[in-house]
Amino acid sequence: MATRMSRVLAGSLRGRLYSTKVATKESATSGITEGTVNDIKVAIADNGGPISRMTFMVKAGSRYEDSSNMGVTHLIRHMTQMSTINNSALKVMKELEISGGNVSTHTTRDYAIVSMTCGRNTFSDLFSVIAPGITRSEINRWDEYNPTTDVCTDLGFLQTQPYTELLELLHGAAYRSTLGNSLYMSPRFVNTISNQQILDFMTTNYRPTRAVVAATNIEPEEVAQYIGTLKFADAKSQAVDTKASYLGGDNRLPVGGLDTTYVAFATEGPSLSSPELLSAGVLQCVLGSNQENVKYGAAYSKLNTAVQKVTNSPIAVSGLNCNYTDSGLFGFMVSASPADIDKVLRTAYETFVNIGKSGLTDQDVQRAKNRLKANIVTKNETGDGYVLNLAEQLMGSDKLMSLAQILKMVDAVTTADVANAAKKFASGKGSLASIGDINNVPLVDQLVR
Repeated sequence: MATRMSRVLAGSLRGRLYSTKVATKESATSGITEGTVNDIKVAIADNGGPISRMTFMVKAGSRYEDSSNMGVTHLIRHMTQMSTINNSALKVMKELEISGGNVSTHTTRDYAIVSMTCGRNTFSDLFSVIAPGITRSEINRWDEYNPTTDVCTDLGFLQTQPYTELLELLHGAAYRSTLGNSLYMSPRFVNTISNQQILDFMTTNYRPTRAVVAATNIEPEEVAQYIGTLKFADAKSQAVDTKASYLGGDNRLPVGGLDTTYVAFATEGPSLSSPELLSAGVLQCVLGSNQENVKYGAAYSKLNTAVQKVTNSPIAVSGLNCNYTDSGLFGFMVSASPADIDKVLRTAYETFVNIGKSGLTDQDVQRAKNRLKANIVTKNETGDGYVLNLAEQLMGSDKLMSLAQILKMVDAVTTADVANAAKKFASGKGSLASIGDINNVPLVDQLVR
């Protein structure tokens, strides 16, 4: 049976997009239309709501940088609203105000993401001025773009966010390149990347076959029309998807004036396609996750329970689970006073190592599964979270899954699955990152037995 998108593309858009080859299929997920427009995979969920959302995602995250353009993705995420051939930056800003819309750009290590939100009746006007900024193929006013201001502002905020900076250090210790590339430009690279280097990176990585679009509350024929207007510059070279290689190591950043020392430890964890992905999610909830929603007090945490026995000073500890297309990190983060950080870290590590051997009960796992399902549902309750989930599924799989299917898969995780995952992660090569007064922080080879 032909989907609605296939009928539309074969009919009303044939004259405007006559050169576009479109493939469509029935979605296994109720209420979602899937298809392909101009080689871009598309998914649309329209429930008739008044707020329209669209997310453009492309495989162009920081992992695709090299030594010649480190930090280029940091620059690119500030460029969506630059002047283009047909629209000035002022017009873009005014159109956003008139439509009551919002455009946000961010990058992960895997992807670059542009998201648009506005009223359903004004989305067409908003997209027409934003589209050239999505692919950056028609930028013509480089002189109005001041990367120093934007980048230095970000770097200033980064220094006030020790956990964010800690994760950057941990990835650098674990991978060196690819997933080890930071989401932030090094201060040493500010003002060193040319406009041509930015364009070269984008023309290489911003390709239709590397992109997906997910949308909610937009007619399928409108989505097809919008995507048909996206223009990609001719590529001068072929994008290379280099597999991340986990190496392990130690990354330390001494910072004076801090009353707290921050440490993260991890081994190689599951990728987004790993069969251990959900087991790792459950295990993170067993260890304790700072993403959990608890109105009063704190959720039960194996790590927190163990660490509180060795100090009366303020501490914070949580499980760590970062997943990417071909690798991941699994471990924990702790913060404590410089005097207590050694025993707090060692206690957390011992708990992490032993939990798969004798520290798990069926009750622990069931409680953690309920927390994980609550976290998943909470993220999908927001419109932005739902459309982002659609885009991530499109990018990583040929089959979309409903929320009910995902929750059923969580229910199927057993205590043995979680224990086996815990043993595997505990036996892996360690990576350690630390910030603050690190005099009492052991090196990774002193911590791992």
